[in-house]
Amino acid sequence: AVGTPVYVYSLRRVMAQLERLRAAFAPLHPVFHYSLKANASGPLLRALVAAGCGCDTVSAGEIFLAQRAGCPPERIVFAGVGKTRAEIRYALEAGIGWLNVENPAELRRLDAIAAEMGRRPRAALRLNPAVQAETHRYIATGHAGAKFGIPLVEARMILEQRGDYPHVEIAGLHTHIGSQLGRPDESAAAARLAVELAREFGLGHLNLGGGFPVAYEGGYAVAVEDFAAALLPVLM
Repeated sequence: AVGTPVYVYSLRRVMAQLERLRAAFAPLHPVFHYSLKANASGPLLRALVAAGCGCDTVSAGEIFLAQRAGCPPERIVFAGVGKTRAEIRYALEAGIGWLNVENPAELRRLDAIAAEMGRRPRAALRLNPAVQAETHRYIATGHAGAKFGIPLVEARMILEQRGDYPHVEIAGLHTHIGSQLGRPDESAAAARLAVELAREFGLGHLNLGGGFPVAYEGGYAVAVEDFAAALLPVLM
């Protein structure tokens, strides 16, 4: 009928999944940030933004797509490794709400660029909580050997020396231990470490990431309600 390979998505199913997430985590009143790297289709983004979602982006191009979909800048998060100076400048010019910082060098770079531009962006430090997620080894991102994030000891040192970065408001923490997560207790363990550090330094925001599992080839995938049951006691 179409004459070319085509992907068809069910918007009804997407919105039902969003409401399921909101119901599971309702006591926290969280803002869900949709990850554009999953599917950056314009109509899908516009529907999710209209429904109140934020956007999780990993490039200047994805920030552009989020803006084009009508996402308010304050609901855009810029995550991802290897941010270039040009991308950081683009993010600051757009006035996005958050940047997730991967390492001390990136934090210094962000502070210097913000100083040049006369800005003071909000940033969340990405923790490496040294939690081995039960998932494929290529998509586990929170174990001690992973290249992602800042070890807890180093993150504490950065927070103790926040005055060294006067042009960045370090206001939160970020964790992401992997995709296709198989055990809610591992997500809860990572969140617990972030909560303890946030309370120690008076940080008011947590950005908790990771990919809920999908049974791509049939079988069983842990339900989002099970993740909520494990995380809510830690976060409330």
